Amino acid sequence: ELAELEALKRADVESAGEAYSGFYAWDRSYYKRLLDQQEHKLDEAEIRQYFPLVQVTRGILDIFQAMLGLRVVQVDSPPVWHPDVTMYEVWEAAEKDVFVGHIYLDLFPRKGKYNHAAMGQLRSGYEREDGTREYPVAAMMANFPKPTLAVPSLLTHRNVVTLMHELGHVFHGLCAHTKWSSFHGTRVVADFIEAPSQMLENWAWEPEALRKFAVHHETGAPMPEDLVAKIAASKSKGLAGDILRKVFYGTYDLAIHNTVDGHIDVLQTYNDMQSNITMIGNGDAETCK
Repeated sequence: ELAELEALKRADVESAGEAYSGFYAWDRSYYKRLLDQQEHKLDEAEIRQYFPLVQVTRGILDIFQAMLGLRVVQVDSPPVWHPDVTMYEVWEAAEKDVFVGHIYLDLFPRKGKYNHAAMGQLRSGYEREDGTREYPVAAMMANFPKPTLAVPSLLTHRNVVTLMHELGHVFHGLCAHTKWSSFHGTRVVADFIEAPSQMLENWAWEPEALRKFAVHHETGAPMPEDLVAKIAASKSKGLAGDILRKVFYGTYDLAIHNTVDGHIDVLQTYNDMQSNITMIGNGDAETCK
């Protein structure tokens, strides 16, 4: 994998009349995307036509509710902080009238808004003194393309992964059933906090899942099977590098927080570990060359 990325960069810079100087950490994401496009012939412009936000969101909610034994119902005319925000009630599917909590989806950019994707626990669930429940409320914030009069909001596949990931946090924040609010939902040990979301985001590459919500925004036609197959095949590309990067981050974290005398050259340690573990260097850390 690394050899392919290095060869791609070498050809790229030499075609521009420049000398190849090496492959560095900041090169990986760019050339990985180019390699994906070459090998899997993935055209993001084409893919977006099959990921209209409204249908994708409903499809993901349907998948999650079936998997978790829930029923997710959109609320008409909800009390929200902005007209773009949608609200949902979540109920147990198997037991009538067993309420779980509320979800808010705030998915479009606007001035002054947090500009990354995130989940927020607006209210934690807990057991009141009289034995009744305080129901949880979770919100997902994102900045997906806003629809126009001519075109709906269309997502990239990366957007779909983000949507599934953050909704994984949302359902973690809803399905937890704790006595104390301080232990509710995502208030878990740091090593586990990303586990539900990272597991649930895997549905973004599953052909069965894609067939449920990937439809052309104009014709309603399902995503062609060859495109579904290409997306599914792209999942494993670069996986080894992704895992090594996480191993590097964890090892570096342990190293700088477990020094014997409290002294460590964090820059040198970072660069050495990154080079040794990921096999990709940082070049000259002072000049970034």
